[in-house]
Formats: sequence, structure tokens, C-alpha cells
Amino acid sequence: MTSVIPELRTVRDLRGVSFGHQPPRHGLKLLHWFSSECVAFDDDGDMELQCDPDDGDYGFHHYGNYEGLLPTLINCYGYVYFEVGNLNADTHPGALDLPKYVREAYDNRRNFYERNKDRIIISLHRSTKLIEEVYITEHQSGSGDFSPDGTYLLSSDIIRDAGNMQLIDFLQRAGFELVMSLVDSDGEGSLSSNSSEQSDQTDAPQLEVRTGRGGHALVTWWGVHEGVAHNAWVGLFRVDTEPDESCLVKIRLGGRTSGSYETSEPLNHGLQVRLFTHFLGYSVWRGPEFDATCGIGPTSIVGFPAALQLYTEHGHAHTRLYIRKSFIDWRSSFYYSVRQRYTQK
Repeated sequence: MTSVIPELRTVRDLRGVSFGHQPPRHGLKLLHWFSSECVAFDDDGDMELQCDPDDGDYGFHHYGNYEGLLPTLINCYGYVYFEVGNLNADTHPGALDLPKYVREAYDNRRNFYERNKDRIIISLHRSTKLIEEVYITEHQSGSGDFSPDGTYLLSSDIIRDAGNMQLIDFLQRAGFELVMSLVDSDGEGSLSSNSSEQSDQTDAPQLEVRTGRGGHALVTWWGVHEGVAHNAWVGLFRVDTEPDESCLVKIRLGGRTSGSYETSEPLNHGLQVRLFTHFLGYSVWRGPEFDATCGIGPTSIVGFPAALQLYTEHGHAHTRLYIRKSFIDWRSSFYYSVRQRYTQK
């Protein structure tokens, strides 16, 4: 007879269980995908499945509940159990359609039991595609059976909240180990990809582009957690809006919590350093964009209604000349001046 299955009611409750918390475990990332891409809430607040499990979409397949892990569905007409999360494409080809961030630890490691341990099981009404219950579970070590002690019922609030959160925010809230190690010890830091939102995190990693020799970009980092630095790298990008795949230079940290690396990339406005871990296929922290003016505005030219500004472009120093429209004889006044560019205002 099935024992009472404990229920988790909030995303933070996921911190108290082992489901998908430590790489190469994939459960929490699987749960975020399921909540954000596979479930929709109707006007009555019921959960509707957005794929066809009978066709094996995303590796969904029937779960027989032969070990009596979950409540019996004998008296629940039309309901069946389906499970998802088995990443073995030889037995479940649809699993190849799961996003890269769910599959990456499995694809990058071989003969590692932990990489394919987590599952989501749903009770589904076949005709209406309405989900009655959502469970998370994990295989027992050395066994094909699921662990009763690692099985939990999830409230619909968890599914709704997870589906409305960005992946990195969900992982941080749920206590994913590598993400937590990037923020302060009480877990209240934010891992938003917006650099301005990160600026007040004093315990967070610091990433910066500085001026190197010959006008090249110098990538610098410090304050990276020791546990992260052994499995992390930093990359240089042209601007904040560039996708993570468009990396100009990659530098493996190799355990170094701080350091610098001189690149051959010329200094330009907008260059940015991002931090990655080997277990996640996206940047987990971003530094500020390089400011070609170093944040210094134009300097007034004494005796003239004009100003000069220094800036960097393609690794070289440049100047801009700003003049007021009323300064009509500026050409003759500055005839002997060396100027790169002028801008009227």
C-alpha cells in the first residue's frame, strides 16, 4: 500500500530535497522546462499538458506504477501515469528534443549514474489532457526502482511560479548548488542577466574589461567562489546583447578565483566578460560593458565654447571635439589643432 507522499508547496521547498540539486543531476532544469514549456493553466486554474505523451514527445512514456510508488488510479476513470526525464535517446528518442540545458550534463558525461536519475511523473486525463497531479522522484542507487523517500507531490503553485521565472532565477530560488555558490551565503543574491541589477552584489563575482598592452582587451576576474572556479571559464563578448554562443575569447579558470588574461582583441566600447560553468550552457554572471570613455565626459576648452573628449576605438586613442552652434569661426580658431572628429551641438 502506498504511504502518504509529502507535498512541496513553494519553489523554496525544493531546497529541502535532493532532486536535481547537484550536477550532473538534471531534475531542477527538467522541472523548469516542464513548467514553462509543457504546461499551461486554463481559466479554471487547471493544468493542461502541451504535448502528446502517447507519441513519445520529449521522451514521455507510460508509467505503470508496478512498485506501488504512487496512489492507484483504478477508480480514476480516464487517468494514466506518464513519466518524463529519461535522457537515454536509444530507448526514448523524443528525449533528444529536450533543450540543451536539460541534456548537457548527460551528453557530456559517460557511464555516470547520477546524470540520468531524476524523473517527473504526472497523472493525466488522456482525453482532456488535464494534469491532476505532478510528482518528482529519483531512481534508487543501483536499482531501476524509484525511491519512495525521494518522491514528492508538487503543488500547482510550484508549477505556475517556476513557469513564470527565468531559469537562472528558478535554479537560485530552488537551491541549485552551483548557482548558490555564486551568491551570498544566505541565498538572497540575484543572478539576473541584467548587469545593472548585479552591481550591488558585493559578494558576487567581479568581471571586468581593462586596458591591456598595445590597446588590447585585458579580461579580469576576482571573487569567484573556489568551488566554482575549478569548473568554470570566462568569455569575452562584443556587447551585452550578443548571444552566449558568440564568444570572442574563452579562458578556463582552472581553479583560479582571480586573475587576468590579455587577449588580442582591440579595445572597443561595449566589450563584456561573462562567467560560465561547465555544467550549464549559458552565462551565470555578466560584468559591465566596457566604457570607451571610462565614464569621463567632455572637458571644456578654456576660453572657447567647446570641449574635447577622449575615447577608445579599435584599440587606439581618439578625441571628439564638441562645439556650440554659435561658435562659427571654430575652424580658424583650431586650425593648428589635431582633431579626429567633430560634433556640433
